[in-house]
Amino acid sequence: WKSGSWINNHHKGWLQRAWTDGSEREGVDGRKYAGYGVWLREGHRMNVSEKLLGFVQTNNRAEMTAVLYVLKMIPKWVTLQICTDSQLVVDTVLQIAS
Repeated sequence: WKSGSWINNHHKGWLQRAWTDGSEREGVDGRKYAGYGVWLREGHRMNVSEKLLGFVQTNNRAEMTAVLYVLKMIPKWVTLQICTDSQLVVDTVLQIAS
């Protein structure tokens, strides 16, 4: 990840899209396990697929964690579009923005 590539592209009206997702499964031990993923583009160093940390393991927490990862990692001056399949994430963002 080189910030220079964002600088050059930002001035050309470049848009960074980030696809986010979260998931939850029940393990063989009967406990729930969750994880999240973020994809920016093929081979991007900030693409991530991680286990969700913490005791509460839910799909919704994983979805939100993916979005928070993007918001923390992408510089604020970059034009950003977050693509999610989570209605909870969309509703939460719209509620905060209003």
